[in-house]
Amino acid sequence: MNLRELVRTKLNEGLTQRELAARVGVSQGTINNILADVYPQKLQVLERFAQFFGIDLSKILSTQHRQFPTVNETVPVYKRTSSQPTSTSKKVPILTYTQAGTLQKRGALPPHQSIQGYVEADLPGTNNFALRVSGNEMEPEFQEGDIIVVNPDIQPRPNEFVIATLPKHGSETVLLRQLRKVGTTYFLHSLNPTYQDIPLQKKHRTVGKVVLKQKYY
Repeated sequence: MNLRELVRTKLNEGLTQRELAARVGVSQGTINNILADVYPQKLQVLERFAQFFGIDLSKILSTQHRQFPTVNETVPVYKRTSSQPTSTSKKVPILTYTQAGTLQKRGALPPHQSIQGYVEADLPGTNNFALRVSGNEMEPEFQEGDIIVVNPDIQPRPNEFVIATLPKHGSETVLLRQLRKVGTTYFLHSLNPTYQDIPLQKKHRTVGKVVLKQKYY
């Protein structure tokens, strides 16, 4: 019995997708993907299912008939680059979303001791920074834990992926979204249909354009 069949069994027993997702510790989008025969690619996620169903992880892996990428596989969003560091690769600092939201205000990267780590990327630009994807708003293209590289010096165009800030309760919320344009109105679009589009207003701010996506398993 593969993972999709295991999930269907629990749903047939009366659990809703939301309830099952909460019990396993994953997003409802993950359950939807499994039912569509699109399986999680992170071992940590599969381990949660193995623990929930009380089976060995190897049994889940053996029924998926898929090859898991290596730890350093790089999946570009726009620019095609090597998955391995090259002689021209640069160390790109991984920031928190809060730090990313302050970049345009302060005009400089945070001090070294507050940076979350580094990734290698062979990309133009001296102010690039990286973020770890959080939440399920941009599934299935962006999964939680993926690393994206952002160039704050590129003006994003419609249909490109951006980091944007939204004022909220006296502070700023930093979001990963797709920039959409309908007529003369711009929107911050979520790929997950359960989230609504946000009309882009003057009080909102785009921090930069996503130029690379890296998957870590």
